[in-house]
Amino acid sequence: MQSELVPSAFSLQSCESRISGAGCTCIVQLPLEIIEAILSILPLPAVSAFAQTCKTYRSLVYNPIDNHLWRTLFLNQEEYDDPRLVLGQEAHISWDSLLKQWTAVSKVLHAHAPLYTIEVLRTLIQMAEYARPAKQSLQFDSRNLEHLRTLLRSSGFFSQTVHTSGQEGLDPDSDVELAHMVSRLKLYAGLEAIVSTPSRRLHARSIVYDLRNYHKGNDYGPFIPDGGGRVHWKHLYAIHEVIALNIMDFAESDQGLPMSMRHIQPQSIPRSESADARDWAGLEGKWQVIFCFCDHRDLLAFNRQHTMHATPNPSVFQEEDFEEALRFLEFELSLVTAEEPSETIPHCPARPTLHFLGKISGNARVKGRVYMTPDEQVRWSFMSGEPGQTIWSTEAIQVGGIASAFGALGAWTTVFHDVDDPVGPMWLWKLPD
Repeated sequence: MQSELVPSAFSLQSCESRISGAGCTCIVQLPLEIIEAILSILPLPAVSAFAQTCKTYRSLVYNPIDNHLWRTLFLNQEEYDDPRLVLGQEAHISWDSLLKQWTAVSKVLHAHAPLYTIEVLRTLIQMAEYARPAKQSLQFDSRNLEHLRTLLRSSGFFSQTVHTSGQEGLDPDSDVELAHMVSRLKLYAGLEAIVSTPSRRLHARSIVYDLRNYHKGNDYGPFIPDGGGRVHWKHLYAIHEVIALNIMDFAESDQGLPMSMRHIQPQSIPRSESADARDWAGLEGKWQVIFCFCDHRDLLAFNRQHTMHATPNPSVFQEEDFEEALRFLEFELSLVTAEEPSETIPHCPARPTLHFLGKISGNARVKGRVYMTPDEQVRWSFMSGEPGQTIWSTEAIQVGGIASAFGALGAWTTVFHDVDDPVGPMWLWKLPD
């Protein structure tokens, strides 16, 4: 490999042989600290090339005595946020591994036909998870998220076919982990990843309105059906698709809706200066809520076909008289209590379960809690109805980081959980004061 910093014929011996007379200084005479300082401001290809010139410099670059060089190189990259803003200043970070990994993935996605292996998808999700918290409400300034959006858009990730595991056109459904990762990334992209075709809409509705996807094993929401409370990203993305496509149909404009990559940034939620210090989720205030639903007779017709077919038959959704509706409500929520850390999920002691009460448009009331899932996602669980007549139950997941402006997506049904109870998707996001 040719060096971009020095000629290919460079060697310590040839350099030393040219040293003669006062005022002549060769790089080998410089202290290693000075050389490291110079390397820290160079492009990565130049650093890599310089490391190949001799064993001493290779060791300086790839076996440093501390993290200074690679930390500086990472922080000098214009595309990335400082991960310590998420992980903490004292977090142990392998700066060289992180930078090499993120840089390598960027190169993979710039290829003519990028392949989305599990390793590539994990890295892309990590970029999203390491997005810096917003400095203030509704200020979207994450380099990670902007870089991630650019990578996904330029690599064709938002197209219908995603190439995975080294096979062109492989259906992500053939690999559960791949399918969840692809769904998660497309969810983070918001409206930009939505493909408005009849087949995609049919697929999403077939997941969202399938009553078999709501039972005690998944808490009647978008969770893995093993009772563990981990997010089912395919289900959650289907919810997103149904809502997004309905918005495109019914809303006059989707401009201003917080449903894009930048809105998943942590702490970007609208928040007042007088907010309760315990309210880590930013739940206090006014929220816009969208509920989607179809005619209950259509819902039952679709689900009863499962007894006659090995696979769901979504022909009901293709009938000319099939309709899906949206209902807009406004919640005004107040924090009631925050549990003590000892009572909450042990892996997130700084995020105690928050209990809230609220008013809904009209005379209805809502009561619920916000807490962390075992896979460290923010979960919303609440019930609502007229005073003394609680009817509705909702389970949702905050999209993106803690207190993201994107809000939460989930599913609603009744508190009774009877066999033929209605179900549907919902989305709530916080409104500015």
